[in-house]
Amino acid sequence: MEFKLLKNHHTATREEHQDYSDTLFHLTISQLMNHPYYSNVLTGFPAGQHHFNDDTPILTGIKLAQLTKDNPLSMIDDPSGIGITICSGGSTGKRKAITHSRDFFQRMIDLGVRAVQASSIETPKAVANCFMAGDMSGAFTFGEGICDKLGVHYFPVGSKIDPLSLGEIIEDFKIDTLFCTPSFAYSLAHRASNLASFSSLKSIYYVGELMTNRDAEYIQSRLNVAIRSLSYTTSELGPIGYQCQGCAHDTYHINHDAVHIEIIDPTSHKILPDGHKGEVLVTTYLNDGTPFLRYNTGDLGMIHQSCNCCERQSKTIQLFGRTKGSTKVCAFTLEKSLVLDVVSEIVPATDNDIQVVIRGNKVDLKLQILLDSDKFSSQELTLIENKLTDNYIFKRIISQSEVLDFCVTRKHRSDFNKSRMHKTPFFIHS
Repeated sequence: MEFKLLKNHHTATREEHQDYSDTLFHLTISQLMNHPYYSNVLTGFPAGQHHFNDDTPILTGIKLAQLTKDNPLSMIDDPSGIGITICSGGSTGKRKAITHSRDFFQRMIDLGVRAVQASSIETPKAVANCFMAGDMSGAFTFGEGICDKLGVHYFPVGSKIDPLSLGEIIEDFKIDTLFCTPSFAYSLAHRASNLASFSSLKSIYYVGELMTNRDAEYIQSRLNVAIRSLSYTTSELGPIGYQCQGCAHDTYHINHDAVHIEIIDPTSHKILPDGHKGEVLVTTYLNDGTPFLRYNTGDLGMIHQSCNCCERQSKTIQLFGRTKGSTKVCAFTLEKSLVLDVVSEIVPATDNDIQVVIRGNKVDLKLQILLDSDKFSSQELTLIENKLTDNYIFKRIISQSEVLDFCVTRKHRSDFNKSRMHKTPFFIHS
């Protein structure tokens, strides 16, 4: 079957969404039965079943990083010239190079265009792409492809530009739309001094992290723009959902013709029914590049049968942030496992020995790593600090203009920061 996105996605009935999704699920399972890795994962999977079982193996970010070395997931025999390889953020300690086929990447672009069209914001005419450029970044390439498909005047600006220079470009070329992360948009709204230079700006589309209502209101009050998500998406999976005009910033219509979503209990890993909060697993349909089956996104979400925002009958997914094993800092995902792995290179450590503290707001962040003074010596602290600052993901976070300070400190565990429930979490924002 030649893969095609559902043309009438916005008008399809719930039954039509389900029937098409079931068909794609069956075809995807049939495709993966001959896959060198997934054939073992799917051993004994019932023919004709349109859902996974609780015991069907889950693909985690750490497992994916281990598999990336020999790339057994890729279905492309010779990636040179026939695919596009991008890298994830490196949140698990090793950047995951993912090779998408050109057909699958074009599908990602088409889904991004769907998100722009569904937003009900005036169609962009001139777009500044302010995602992080280079470094095999998926977001920048995604934004570039959408601009090409829309046929807009395109400005590959990148994320390193200062507010004054960006304002000059926007004013000179009458740019009406920005593609950026929520952190970039907030920082721009806070730091921009000559707001008149942004007068042509009408909309901001974001990916990379959740946009809070409070942040959106602040950005809108400063820049007088409409704000929508460019998709709920990851470099590995492509667009999972999109927002219509009425969606809250934490809610997305599911792309039933591109992905299969499950919500599982974080502890038992049992599949939860709609209306229950848990970890988000995603399977990509008929992915002929690097297919993903039950990939754990690290997000917390809940599926709703219907929405109150429009007449679309696709299900929606509401997001609640990251799982306890990770957090977001300046749109970068920081995993607990990464911190523990780096520290354990010097001294074997558990999550009871460390606390990661993120202080301040989006424009003046301070990142602090607390080490239990009963376990770590001053000399070991110095070695650990050097290891952390040399790590790829920490290096990227620390280099952001919003991060004013980074330090590693010894402190007795009893003096670690407490949550409102008087617990001592691994990650704490204060």
